[in-house]
Amino acid sequence: DDRLPSECTFSSEMLEEAFQNAKKEGKIVKAILLSSPNNPSGDVFSREQLLDILQFAYRNKLHVISNEIYALSIFNPEVKFTSILSVPHPDPNMVHVTWGCSKDLGLAGYKFAIQYTRNPKVLAYCLSSAVFTTVSSIVGFRLKEILNDTDWLNNVFLPTKYCRMLERYNKICTLLKDHGVKVHNSAATMFIWIDLTELLPEQTFEAEDALFLKFLAEKVFIQPGYQVCNKTPGMFRMVFTLDEDINEEGVKRMLNVLKSSPRYPHPRGKLQHATSRATRLRKTSIMLFTYFVIGAVTIFLVKYLVKYLKFRRAYFKLPSRPNYRYTTGTLHQYPGHNEAGLAFDYSNTERYVYFHVVWLGPLVPAIFAFHPDVIRPVLKSSAPKSRNSYFSTAYDMGVRWLGEGLLIANGAKWARSRRLLTPAFHFDILRQYVDIYNQCGDLLIARMKETAKTNQSFDLYPLINLDALDIILRCAFSYKSNCQVTNAASDYSTVIGQLQTLWAERAINPFYLNEFIYSLTSNGRKFYQLCDTAHKVAEEIINKRKKELENDSTPVQQHQVKDFLDTLLTARDEDGAGLSLLEIRNEVDTFLFEGHDTTASGMTWTLYSLAQHPEHQERVYQEIMDVLQGREQLEWSDLPKLEFTTMCIKEGLRLHAPVPFIERTITEDCNVHGHIIPAGSRVCIQIYALHHNPHVWKHPHEYRPERFHPDDLKKMDPFQFVPFSAGSRNCIGQNFAMNEMKVTICKVIQNFKLSLDPSQTARRMPIVTMKPEKGAFVYATIRE
Repeated sequence: DDRLPSECTFSSEMLEEAFQNAKKEGKIVKAILLSSPNNPSGDVFSREQLLDILQFAYRNKLHVISNEIYALSIFNPEVKFTSILSVPHPDPNMVHVTWGCSKDLGLAGYKFAIQYTRNPKVLAYCLSSAVFTTVSSIVGFRLKEILNDTDWLNNVFLPTKYCRMLERYNKICTLLKDHGVKVHNSAATMFIWIDLTELLPEQTFEAEDALFLKFLAEKVFIQPGYQVCNKTPGMFRMVFTLDEDINEEGVKRMLNVLKSSPRYPHPRGKLQHATSRATRLRKTSIMLFTYFVIGAVTIFLVKYLVKYLKFRRAYFKLPSRPNYRYTTGTLHQYPGHNEAGLAFDYSNTERYVYFHVVWLGPLVPAIFAFHPDVIRPVLKSSAPKSRNSYFSTAYDMGVRWLGEGLLIANGAKWARSRRLLTPAFHFDILRQYVDIYNQCGDLLIARMKETAKTNQSFDLYPLINLDALDIILRCAFSYKSNCQVTNAASDYSTVIGQLQTLWAERAINPFYLNEFIYSLTSNGRKFYQLCDTAHKVAEEIINKRKKELENDSTPVQQHQVKDFLDTLLTARDEDGAGLSLLEIRNEVDTFLFEGHDTTASGMTWTLYSLAQHPEHQERVYQEIMDVLQGREQLEWSDLPKLEFTTMCIKEGLRLHAPVPFIERTITEDCNVHGHIIPAGSRVCIQIYALHHNPHVWKHPHEYRPERFHPDDLKKMDPFQFVPFSAGSRNCIGQNFAMNEMKVTICKVIQNFKLSLDPSQTARRMPIVTMKPEKGAFVYATIRE
């Protein structure tokens, strides 16, 4: 029954230490009791801290009881409150929240509180005890009037309360600091946390209690820290939400007590000498610390400079574009994320054949590779995704959005996630998705028919994009959004598009390579806001699925078929540990993006290419008719029969690579035709440039599906066509994507004859994925 005392600051390590200490003492720990916002310190827990607490509790099978009675008492306008209920948890029955009106609404006499729980046993206990503490009808009526008047609460009461609290807090803090009293910076609650440790004659709780009794004798109540389980003697809690004259009188009486202490910093005499000595010691300590920091920074810079100069000499021996600048490196030569940029990439393949060095600013070199002889050793090894602590790589730039999911993670973390998630893409699971491809495809066809009847050209991309999003939501997350009917998810698609644009713009701006600098820019702030929006969508999907599974009488482990999200929620490694809440959200964010955006790009450009080449389109149509034999829907067994359609899709993926580039960091020196690429190099695999390299492909700019005839595929280097990457880190969902593209493209060609709008030629925009810059406009004629 003992409470486990913890410091007012928080870290997961401290939580673990307190837990282990309790176990050593033979205490049985059942729950974590959380004061949020914290009483007495006034600290407000961030979303990340709450995630840490929930993950720790989940690992150790502990309940979490969050006391949130100060949720509406955060007076610092820069600090936002996050309820623990808004943070996803795999077992909601283990999370409980308390709130009352005595603190936040100043209604102490109303004796009203709320206990929120989804645990049946806890609820039954609360209901049985509530019999003896029922709310009177008068209190209930008054509370109903107050809480129903949301306009007064939100626009009058709470703003006035926050303003007054901040004003009182600042005044009393200033008064205390002017008299040499240390104050902990607070953001919430009604208390100031005062540090009087230096005024105690000895650092013991007996000395703290003696000082507390002196305050009482002076008729001022300042609560000692030991009464709120603080471990350090000398901390006191003081109420500041009183009338100004009462606050001033209370501080005056407190100072009368403190001034009698021989350690109080008086301005003259013996104490002044002691203070001067302390000041000298403090200045000496600061000076020594400054020297230490300067020395450490100098050593780091020298080591980095030596490493950089070694790398620089190695890189300048490699093929590189001319006109290096000491401000932008060679990045200034890149025309941008447009057709001109793609032409620039192609010109590099003609000029350099295998690879060349690009300086992403004056200090950051990268190898841009576009030939199988360079790409093969990189992808065949377990080379990690490029990451850097000082100058963000392309993958570092996406961590805020996608976290360390499969796309970005490295090493053991990636291997564990890949191993846990692979079962979600087993053929037995993929087989069931054909029906969903057909259902979503029928909705797409219905929308296209409405557009086709107008005899106007239309942009393929938004229609295909919503279809792909609908498919991934249904297949991977069992989430029916009806986005193709109501456009409900179009806002999410817009957010994803904006995130990619900002990500791509940052990748070619050398001044944005540092994360801290980027966070200070308007683009950085916007990127972080959009990330939060995307995370909310992912969390909504996770929470909805968890509720469905809770209401399902059949355990998810016994389901005949588990979707991707079910796999995330139930996966366990060799040690029996599952994925944390943050890891689950990272994977959901990753698959929401990769599972629809790249596939939508591939389908859009393949259909556009077929509209460009009616002879290939007609051949695809005939193949579909031969396979269907009078049926309306494709089946699983039909997919291998779509030989020419598959050739057309692969040629579309070659000509318009959905993912224009990927990155790796090589761990060993690489010899490419006499050129040594040093270990540690950042290698940018230019997939678009590889697929258009004239030294690898004949007529690379022409749409020729016959390149991918099965007989020719056997002769092809496996590293010259890599739309889904290759090697151990290839795309885990490539079979899912190919099946989806086959069914959807066949649906469209089965129902429509596509032709180009000559007045609106599609232009490619290679940001994170290959998008149409201003749309991919076609005419659709309904087939009889």
